[in-house]
This record gives sequence, structure tokens and C-alpha cells, in this order.
Amino acid sequence: MMKNLIFLVGAIFLLACNSNQSNNPKTESVKNSNIVTIHYKCDQGKLVIVDYDNTDSQKGVAYVMLDTAKKEKIKMTITMSASGARYTDGKLVWWTKGNTAYLMEEGNSGNEKVLIDNCNEFVKEK
Repeated sequence: MMKNLIFLVGAIFLLACNSNQSNNPKTESVKNSNIVTIHYKCDQGKLVIVDYDNTDSQKGVAYVMLDTAKKEKIKMTITMSASGARYTDGKLVWWTKGNTAYLMEEGNSGNEKVLIDNCNEFVKEK
């Protein structure tokens, strides 16, 4: 009888610990990893797909896919910007504001070349 009571108390304790952990927002954000995929339609019919990883709020990362046939992604980290969100890998810059974006070469102010322009978010049909 005593063994059954100890087992029951232990099982209840484990269930209580497990249920508290699953309701913890921090645990949920790590489990879901806060990755959001956005599809953009740009000039010349160009499609750009970006995975925004905001798991670490201090170090936002964008994985930018410029060629959907190759499926290669360029990892860019968020940097300071006066307006919108600016991600760079040191060579390219993916700049977003609201639901629009564009890609340009990294350079000194005034020397940048826009590579892909007028990108607008769209909902991809399933």
C-alpha cells in the first residue's frame, strides 16, 4: 500500500512539473524557435523567400533565398538602421520596412547598388 502511495505522489509531481513547463512562454518560444517565413514578389517577377529567426531578440537573423531552384540561403544578421529592419552578411543588405523590402550591395552611403527592388509580401497559396 505504501509503495502505491509513493508511486502515485511521484507521478502527480512529475505531471505537475511537466504541465508548468509547457505553459512557460520561454519554453514555448524555444520549442517553436520563432522562425517566420515570408514570401516576396519583386520587380521582374523575382521571388524571394526569407526565414526570419527571432529566437534571440538581441540577434535577429534572416535566411534569404534568392534562387528558389538552388534553395541556397544567405545568412544575414540584423544591424542598426534608422528605419525598418536591415540585415547584412557584409556583402549584401536585405532591407525591410512594413511589408516591403529590397536587396542591395553593401557599400558606403551613396555607393550602394540595388540588386532586387520593390519586393512585396504575399501569402503563398497552399
